[in-house]
Formats: sequence, C-alpha cells, structure tokens
Amino acid sequence: LQQLANLLLRQEKLQQSKQATLQTYVDPAKEVPDTQAALRGALDIIAEQWSENAETRDWMVEQARTYGKIVSKVKRGKKAEAEKFGAKAKVLGWKDQLDNPSEIDENLV
Repeated sequence: LQQLANLLLRQEKLQQSKQATLQTYVDPAKEVPDTQAALRGALDIIAEQWSENAETRDWMVEQARTYGKIVSKVKRGKKAEAEKFGAKAKVLGWKDQLDNPSEIDENLV
C-alpha cells in the first residue's frame, strides 16, 4: 500500500477511475479485502509518515488553529433526545472558529 500512499501524496490526476485505481491494490492474502481497506491502509501510512515529521506536525497544528472549526448539530430525528441534555443541548447547532483550541470546555465534548 506504500505505492498507493505515494500516489495519493503526489496528488496527480488518475489515468483511470478511483475504483479501478484502488482495485489494483486489493489483495485478500495481504489483508486488503476491498478498495475501502486499500484506501484506509494507504491513508494510515500517510498519517504515520506525517506524525513522524515534527515540521509537518507543527504545520498541521498551525493550520488547525488558523482554519479549524468546531461544529455541533442534532442528528436528523434526534432533537427530542438532544433536549434532555439541558445546558449541553444549547451548543447544538453551534459553529465557531477557534482562537484558542485549549479553551474548549471538555464537559461539552
């Protein structure tokens, strides 16, 4: 799956459909039973590579601080159940950009 991870990182235009591209990496003998497993595996490889690189981690944290948003909303058909949570329900339907992610009230998460 490293080759698929490299392909994703290059962000080049595919020569065939997404499914056809992913299908070439399906191999039940290697515990990659379907295209979703292939994609998940490649993304895991990318995440591991990024996590091992301090400069990349710092950049991602800065991107999250600058552009990150927290959004909460009630799942369709669950409004009545959400209201039983009282004060916590007030944050439902809330969206805001974070100036300081450390200010999140952990009781609301």
